[in-house]
Amino acid sequence: MRTLTLGIALSALVGSLAFAQTGTTNNGTGNTKSNGNNVNGSSNGSGNTKSVNTNPTTTGETTMPNGTNTTSNVAKSTGRTIAQTVAANDDFDTLESLLTQAGLNGTFAGTGTFTVFAPTDSAFALLGEESLTSLTQPENKAKLTSILTYHVVPGVMSSSQLAKTANANTVNGQRIGFNSNNGNVTVEQVKITQTDIQCSNGVIHVIDAVLVPSESNLAEVANAKGNYSTFLKACKAAGIDATLVKSGNYTVFAPTDEAFAKLPAGMLEMLMQPENRMQLREILSFHVVPGNRWYSTDLGSRSELPTVSGETLSVQNDGGTVTLANGMVVKSDMQATNGVFHGVDTVLLPGVSSTSATVKGKGKPVNGTTATGKEKESN
Repeated sequence: MRTLTLGIALSALVGSLAFAQTGTTNNGTGNTKSNGNNVNGSSNGSGNTKSVNTNPTTTGETTMPNGTNTTSNVAKSTGRTIAQTVAANDDFDTLESLLTQAGLNGTFAGTGTFTVFAPTDSAFALLGEESLTSLTQPENKAKLTSILTYHVVPGVMSSSQLAKTANANTVNGQRIGFNSNNGNVTVEQVKITQTDIQCSNGVIHVIDAVLVPSESNLAEVANAKGNYSTFLKACKAAGIDATLVKSGNYTVFAPTDEAFAKLPAGMLEMLMQPENRMQLREILSFHVVPGNRWYSTDLGSRSELPTVSGETLSVQNDGGTVTLANGMVVKSDMQATNGVFHGVDTVLLPGVSSTSATVKGKGKPVNGTTATGKEKESN
């Protein structure tokens, strides 16, 4: 039997990077709510007047989630936190209740800065009573948290910024996309009905439907696409299939079934043998980048991606054409609960330099890291 020698060491699988939620506190507003359409001095019937400033009037400098400094039109805050603003608005009863059950009200009552895309009560009603009731069950708290944090982007993004931004990374970890048409901005094809409700710790944009993130892990995404069955079988044979289902942030460059078929005759069968498990693991681990979600628009900003194998995956950018190792990305940016999934047309081999592979676009790395995986220094 032929043997396969790659001459590289296999490092241990890197642990997942878990998303930590902040603690829960009561928003403690004690305020009667007012409808969001009545935002300028409407009475709540108790002698107190509630108002929400929705008109951006001043200019400030904001650091976007990807590290880019942009100028925003940000109105002077009324002094309320996001949690207090939600509590004071009759259209956000369901949102307030769900934030409390998910333990997130304390986050939005704190000092962090966020952009919240807030579904109205009518938007949540579109999910149906059964679905809403299910989300409030204790066993579904993780799912509820995932949905709610999918509506939150770190930092402040005004409506003018949204109009010229293609996408943003949410606290959930997954990315949301924006589209602007004649001044009307949508998020994930959902209409933004009211913009720029300024808060002391961020801004709220009101939306008329609930944004639903991917609920599938990387293995489920691969299985659903139907063209990665060999990759999944190989991962199981190599003993790294658990990486595709566990919590964390991973970027996976998965060879298609056709990519595996291009290997020299008999090589795949040989690698799938139990005695060659470690060699198969070396190769497959080279396709997995731990710690961050690298979308196609981010790849050009980095020269090397540290993989689970311990080897670095070479990435080059030439005028917007990104090359990586010896393969080409043929399907990009498939989102999962624990990362992002790209399909490649070749089995990537450690030690093989870039030859073809084109991915259009330039970008900044996700989560503020540099090419070595170290934290990027702020400007």
